[in-house]
Amino acid sequence: MGRNHDLFTPIKVPSEKKKIFKALVDSAAELMMKGSSENLYRLRARSIAEGRWLTCAYEAGSEELEADEGDEVHSVNFSVGPERYFFQCQVQISAQNILLETDIDLYHLQRRKTLRIPLPAELDATANIINHKDHSCLIECRLHDFSSGGAKLCDPQNLLSYQINDRIILVLRLGHRKPFEMKAEIRHLMPLDKTGQSFGIQFIEKDRLTENKLLSLQMDLQAEIFRKWKRHQW
Repeated sequence: MGRNHDLFTPIKVPSEKKKIFKALVDSAAELMMKGSSENLYRLRARSIAEGRWLTCAYEAGSEELEADEGDEVHSVNFSVGPERYFFQCQVQISAQNILLETDIDLYHLQRRKTLRIPLPAELDATANIINHKDHSCLIECRLHDFSSGGAKLCDPQNLLSYQINDRIILVLRLGHRKPFEMKAEIRHLMPLDKTGQSFGIQFIEKDRLTENKLLSLQMDLQAEIFRKWKRHQW
């Protein structure tokens, strides 16, 4: 799990963690929260209650948490300025607010425009290109990382002449999850080496429902990899 040391960096100083949560409230930033269901909850930070609860409101149009979901641990992502953070917590539900516990371990995530989740080999993540520039094909690629906006692939045999802005259709398989099809454009080409041709893609032609499903999947992968990463810290 060495590739994930840069993904999860613990905030070890309590005063620093308090400062981050205060900045979150002061900026009224959005939080993305996900439990074991496929639902993705969008919240807005309001205040710190009793020194240990982050009081949040639902964003307009967001799913609302069911009462029986309050007992499970949820994963939460948020940003303060350019910095991105992650934690897992218990949740309390009131008539008007969602309360997130702040006496938890807080982690700093990769500092980059789009969070990329490095995919360990044991996840068995693959992507099959089934169409390249409007021509049918079947190219089996390895999937190195994933985000709601795109991914990094490697064609070990370099079977196609890839170019920037090429449009492709691919089927992604992320471990035990149901395969799904996406349209994408090639945005970055890495130098060809002994592992094959690697390239970065951006997902295109997404509606709001698809965007939410991709973001939910990203957070689900992040939580799964976090559990494995955390076991390796002991």
